[in-house]
Amino acid sequence: MTNPNATLTQAQISEQIAASLPMITKSLYRYVGDNAEDVAMDAVIKALQNVENYNGKAAVSTWVYQIARNTALDYIRKHKPVYTDDAVFLENKGGSYVMEEAEDFSALHVAIAGLSAKHQEVLKLHYFEGLKYKEIAEVIGKPIGTVMSRLNQAKAKLKGNSALAELA
Repeated sequence: MTNPNATLTQAQISEQIAASLPMITKSLYRYVGDNAEDVAMDAVIKALQNVENYNGKAAVSTWVYQIARNTALDYIRKHKPVYTDDAVFLENKGGSYVMEEAEDFSALHVAIAGLSAKHQEVLKLHYFEGLKYKEIAEVIGKPIGTVMSRLNQAKAKLKGNSALAELA
C-alpha cells in the first residue's frame, strides 16, 4: 500500500504546516503557557524553512508537532517554567480559554506537575492532545512500548496521589 504522504508536493506540505498553527498553539499552552503563540509561530517557521526535509513517513501534522515539541523544550530549557496551584485553562466551545479556579482541577494540575517530564509528556499527548500511541512514539522518538510503559507508570502514580484520592 502506497503512503499518501510520500506524494505530497512542497506547496501541499506548506499549506498543511500553515493550517496546523492553531492546533500547535493550543497544544503548546500546556508546555509554555502564555508564550504558546510565540513558540508555535517559531515552530511553524522552522517547519516551513525545512519543508524539503519532510520524508512522508508520518502525517505532516505529526512531523510539525514534533518540531513544535522540540521548539517548546528548547524554550523551557532557556526559561524557567511557571506553575500555578489555583488555576488551569479549560477550553470552551468557542475555542477560547477561560480560567477556572476549582479545587479538583487544581489538584489534578498539581498532581500532573509532580510527575517527571517524560511521564507528563506522554500523559498530556495522549489525554489532552488525543494522540495515539504510535503518534506519540513518532513525536518523542521512542518505541511504542516505551510510550505504553510511561503512560501506565504515569497513571499509576496519579492513582497513588493522596491529593487526588481525597477528591474521589
